[in-house]
Amino acid sequence: NVVETLRRYAVLVLPVSQHSNWLSLNFVNCPDPPDSVIVLLAKIAQQTIWINMSGCRISETSWRTIGQLYNLRRLSLDHSTVSDSAILSLKNLEHLESLNLSNTQVSEKGLQHIAGLQHLRTIFLYKTLAATSDWASLHALFPQTNLDTGGYSLPFLATDTARIQDPKEAYK
Repeated sequence: NVVETLRRYAVLVLPVSQHSNWLSLNFVNCPDPPDSVIVLLAKIAQQTIWINMSGCRISETSWRTIGQLYNLRRLSLDHSTVSDSAILSLKNLEHLESLNLSNTQVSEKGLQHIAGLQHLRTIFLYKTLAATSDWASLHALFPQTNLDTGGYSLPFLATDTARIQDPKEAYK
């Protein structure tokens, strides 16, 4: 019944693999999930390991429910309304391995709340409020975690070149 209700709200609910009860939830088509929908997640907390809430506007009440999804491994909150106070709700997600906070209002202060998560291997921090001056303290807080700050560029290689020509010029 929970999965049926989530699907009615356009939440994509999929098994993580063919022979598994683990679930992946994607809110891409439900950018404003009501609290009544988020509270349903507590009923499938045991099976839910991946959630994509990119771009979602989530209430403070709902953050507490998300923080109870104790089996979460991956949580994508990029472009969402996650804040420093909301991050506090995530401090008990002891199995969390990957957290995407890109393009959010999270700062170094908020990240301090989740410093004790032992399995956290990657945090995406591109375009957050974590300043360049915070990187040293963040690396100290998360010594075993890859802090992906984005904004990187790849070197230009000779094999990357391609001759682009205006089609009008090609037939002259």
